Amino acid sequence: MILANVGNTIEAPTVGRVGNIEIIAKDITLNNNSQIQAGAFSGATAEGSGSIFLTASESISFTGLNTGIFSNNDSGSFGNASDARLSAPLINLKDGAVITSVNSGEGNGGNIFIEADNLNLENGNTISAATVSGTGGTVTLDIAENITLRDNNSFDDNNIISARATEDANGGNLSIDSRFILAFPSSGNGNDIIASAEQGQGGNININAESLFGISEGVAVAGNETNDIDASSQFSIDGDVTINTPDTNSIQGTTELPSNIVVPEQTTAQACQSNREIVAKNGLTIKGKGGVPAAPESVMDSQNIYVNGEDVDSTVAISQSIETSQGKIQPARGIRVKQDGGIVLTAYRTNNLGARIPGSEINCDR
Repeated sequence: MILANVGNTIEAPTVGRVGNIEIIAKDITLNNNSQIQAGAFSGATAEGSGSIFLTASESISFTGLNTGIFSNNDSGSFGNASDARLSAPLINLKDGAVITSVNSGEGNGGNIFIEADNLNLENGNTISAATVSGTGGTVTLDIAENITLRDNNSFDDNNIISARATEDANGGNLSIDSRFILAFPSSGNGNDIIASAEQGQGGNININAESLFGISEGVAVAGNETNDIDASSQFSIDGDVTINTPDTNSIQGTTELPSNIVVPEQTTAQACQSNREIVAKNGLTIKGKGGVPAAPESVMDSQNIYVNGEDVDSTVAISQSIETSQGKIQPARGIRVKQDGGIVLTAYRTNNLGARIPGSEINCDR
């Protein structure tokens, strides 16, 4: 376990090429203003972008204001911000924690890549690859299960996932793959996903998810209390927001079943009233002996059955005999199993137990 508790800082600031920081552990936990930094100070030139790599086999957790990853270039510095890559089954940001790759100097925002089963942001956290010049960085969230955005109204700034650009810079791009995105109601500034710009062009946001709950496309405005997906530009061209969800979603909506009760007699009566002659002519013709039952264990029951071209009327209790060269043959309409296991064919219909089925009236007169 890697644990930084009160104001600890791991940093790789530089004049020249920004170095890399890599941490591999079971759990990585930062609390109370503890930070991992990689960036260029004011007046410095970052000739190349370093990266921060955090890999945990179980969890990564950042808790507290200004706690987390700062791959930032300060105002007055030159060069692109460093990248940050996090990978763990569970990643939690809570109470003002941050993962940033922000460029406040001359250059582009860095890139942030997060891979996890679940990503939880609770109470005023920020994931940001923003910039004031050039182009915002790229934020890629590859989350197998859920992204959850929640606040308890104790923070003025709520959860933000951003590739925002300010001044004349262009917005960066956001790519999110997740099963569900869950954004809980907010009474503050809202839980927002942003690639917006001011004077430059808005970035692009691409989301692939089974469902989005509590968040939709809109302009993120401070204090509007809504959860927004925003790729707009105040004074230039808006970016594109693409949300891909499956055509069929088994849980996003429900289908209300009809409340009226279907009466079988009324349904069949309506069918018969439409055209009695057509109904009387409907039937099933089977060449050969016997018939096709509705289920393998059931006997054939129909009002229009033809056996070898002869009409067998099932509305009578016992079928009429058939004249053959060998004499009259009585068609079997049921079976009965004897105690010794023998099968007896009957002229009347029987159920699965071999008991006689009484005759029933049909719905329509011929």
